[in-house]
Amino acid sequence: MHNAACRNTLATELRDCYTESGLDPKLFLSNSSNGAVVGSNDEQISMFCGAKGALVSCMQRRVDACPEAPQILRAIDLDIPSFEKGVSVLCEHPKVYLHGLACFADSTNEVDRCQQKEAQSLVQLDLQAREGNWSEERFYEAFCQIAIDQVECDLKAWGSKNHEACVEAVIGLRRELECELVAPQCNVNTKQISELDHTCHPEKFMKTKRENFSNAKGSATGSARARAAMNPRARAAMIPLAALLAAVYSRSAL
Repeated sequence: MHNAACRNTLATELRDCYTESGLDPKLFLSNSSNGAVVGSNDEQISMFCGAKGALVSCMQRRVDACPEAPQILRAIDLDIPSFEKGVSVLCEHPKVYLHGLACFADSTNEVDRCQQKEAQSLVQLDLQAREGNWSEERFYEAFCQIAIDQVECDLKAWGSKNHEACVEAVIGLRRELECELVAPQCNVNTKQISELDHTCHPEKFMKTKRENFSNAKGSATGSARARAAMNPRARAAMIPLAALLAAVYSRSAL
């Protein structure tokens, strides 16, 4: 890669990593997957998860070779470590993931209200930060609180949905996924959280419910709606962090 030109080629080269890893390049930052969906049936999941290591390694090599990668990744709203952790969570529990597609295929009024509240909070944050000339530290403190509040609101909403697929194991898996996908600037390390009432405390992931999980009814489908269902970002009305930062801070490096 020519470093001087990588600002124009990095996104394309990251997409090429999917092809080089034997995966569909359309999955890269697509509206239906946003880089987090691993498939909608056993075969697709097996293929993606088997190639996950090669895919992440390829993407990391391309990023390491580009001095301007941090700015580019912010612009396309991609954090590779978070991406890797997110897909790893799903790959470790394919039966629970597949069962959950039916739960999350259709939204509810409560889920929609959570997303609307989050969007409104982020718009307000944008205005306050610009008008008040906030420091990045103050901005991130407020942003991260909104992100954590959204995880809690979202999971409570899905947990109250009256659907046979919305079992504790499924809701717990989604909670773990959402916690792993929180922006890295928020420093949410689920392995180090000790407060039992914290939104992302590991006990709330219901990992014991995933043991010997049996999806007897076979809930997964190949529809676009199902492919997007387990991905919290695909359904969220959330303003990307990169867009907020660009609006608040005019300098090129954050």
